[in-house]
Amino acid sequence: MGSQVFTSPPAFQLKHLDFHFPRFSQGKRGRRLAIPTRSRQGRYVRPRWPDAGDPDLALDATLRAAAQRDPGIYLNKRPFTGDDLRFKRRVGKTQALLLLVVDASGSMSAQRRMAAAKQIALSFLRQAYQRRDRVGMIVFHGAKARILLPPTNSAALAQKKLQVLPTGGKTPLAHGLLLAYKVAQRELRRQKSLIPIIVVISDGNPNVPCFSGDPKADAFKAARAIARRGLPALFVDTNTNFMEHGLGLALARAMRCPYERFETIAASLRLGHMLPRKKAELFYWSPE
Repeated sequence: MGSQVFTSPPAFQLKHLDFHFPRFSQGKRGRRLAIPTRSRQGRYVRPRWPDAGDPDLALDATLRAAAQRDPGIYLNKRPFTGDDLRFKRRVGKTQALLLLVVDASGSMSAQRRMAAAKQIALSFLRQAYQRRDRVGMIVFHGAKARILLPPTNSAALAQKKLQVLPTGGKTPLAHGLLLAYKVAQRELRRQKSLIPIIVVISDGNPNVPCFSGDPKADAFKAARAIARRGLPALFVDTNTNFMEHGLGLALARAMRCPYERFETIAASLRLGHMLPRKKAELFYWSPE
């Protein structure tokens, strides 16, 4: 079957999604979810015990700790001790790398799944621009996955790449997950403070092996590697069979990440309002 090019309807507002970042923020700031920071920048959320971090004194908590230890410390003007000291625990918003992993296989051409996938990807790109995230795109179809767009600060460039994305061939899902893992690892070595978020958009039907002769087992192996590294992820299932989840839900569990279906990821719209009823012009969103 030859490749096809699918258009997509406009981007929509994504619902709130929780991503957990298991590290401290120390680098370039953005507008993504707040995470703990060891610097004096960021919002003071609660006191902490003295540790190896920056000694950012929390005067309010220190005064309370001294009064609890010695109720007469202020009246009798007795000195503070090292046990009274409390420091500030702060959170800061860091820059993220939104890594879109898009299924462009032949199965995505059925029942307008590719149009849905493009719409979801456009919605994430719009959010990435608003939050000053970096973006990168991986597509998988045919024999293997490939990097459609290396990590960049240009969400508009990612949108242009998405506009002409062809579909066709088999579903090398394991290759897509493995490549996403490798790209995330590489970017973390370059910028340790970066938070990579892997967003997989697929109908979850792998049929190309990567490590062995079993495409499904290989997909789960790659998914578990993402989980072991603690990489934040999301699996968005474009399967339109509402009676079953296929492998999408199981793969999300293997990655230890949230699972969403196309009809549940929007903030307020319903599936019937988002999918095109006939061939439509591709939505051209530009942050300019």
